[in-house]
Amino acid sequence: MLKRAVAEELTGDAVDGARDDMTDAPLIAAHHVTASYDNKRAGTRLTALRDVSLEIRRGEFIAIVGPSGCGKTTFINMIAGFVKPMEGEVLVRGLPVKGPGSDRAMVFQDYALLPWRTVERNVMFALENHRGGDKEHNKRRVAETIGLVGLTGFENSYPYELSGGMRQRVGIARALACDPEILLMDEPFGAVDAMTREAMQAELEAIIGKTGQTVVFITHSIDEAITLADRVVVVSSRPGRIREVIDVDLPRSRFEDEVKLMPRFSELREHLWNLFRAEALGAKSEEAA
Repeated sequence: MLKRAVAEELTGDAVDGARDDMTDAPLIAAHHVTASYDNKRAGTRLTALRDVSLEIRRGEFIAIVGPSGCGKTTFINMIAGFVKPMEGEVLVRGLPVKGPGSDRAMVFQDYALLPWRTVERNVMFALENHRGGDKEHNKRRVAETIGLVGLTGFENSYPYELSGGMRQRVGIARALACDPEILLMDEPFGAVDAMTREAMQAELEAIIGKTGQTVVFITHSIDEAITLADRVVVVSSRPGRIREVIDVDLPRSRFEDEVKLMPRFSELREHLWNLFRAEALGAKSEEAA
């Protein structure tokens, strides 16, 4: 039922219209980025990413896959402005990223909700330090985003009263509240069960089909990457380098059974699995050494 409802919602120009906003000029560009962390106690330096270059167009949904510790989170933290590259630069709209900004929002795996705040107040938190907009405007915006993620009626509930999937919906609503141009998602569905995960993937596709935002999405799931993304970026084991960028040339909505039964879906899954398996095994070999 959910798959069918989402598919009907996305029928026609909903998704295509969002994709029409893409331009040739990249919205996000990483140029020869290297990121390292110093361990002052041990006197060593760990290189998370090395010489990474990637361009992301406006309106694209990019999924990043790779073994644990390969620098995926470091990469989106650089886009968010939380981490500065040791070498190279990250640009948004052609300007170097100097720090966090309201044009970018992050959705975390562990929800990161304030337990003493209701759903409404958690989403409002995103707007409290946001310039512009009066109280009535902010209240309308919070109601809109809560409705967009399907939580109308739960405005006065606290996080402990919600399921894991509902808590993550609050996190997504909070990220959307400021209408960011870029949505950064770090394994947002990693902490929910398989059925909830698939339902939320479908809901996310529907939401992004409406908002047309640019999404950079980290996942360990190959099927999730293929189902959601326009392109999949495969990152090598640490220090992370881009191994391959793969176009996902499948129609939307990808929650239709016919799409997942297409030979091309299986081809993409097998190709990604072979790349991912090689990198994961390489990472384990390095750990053992």
